[in-house]
Amino acid sequence: MRELEAAEEKERRQAERARARESWKIQPQRSHEAALLHRGDCSLYKSAFGFISHEDAVIALDEVALSSSSDVACR
Repeated sequence: MRELEAAEEKERRQAERARARESWKIQPQRSHEAALLHRGDCSLYKSAFGFISHEDAVIALDEVALSSSSDVACR
């Protein structure tokens, strides 16, 4: 039984990581910095919520003053 639960947990974590790799997240704006757009699996911004799709990230870049950190660290 424990092996089955461990296998299910492993599958859940793998699915989470796969979703994060394909997603983006927005780091909120601070008073002295612009909001930042991070890849979902970026280790610089560790928020576990707020994932958005690629399409939503493109819209956010067009409509809001966001700075993409992909040039610097999110590869």
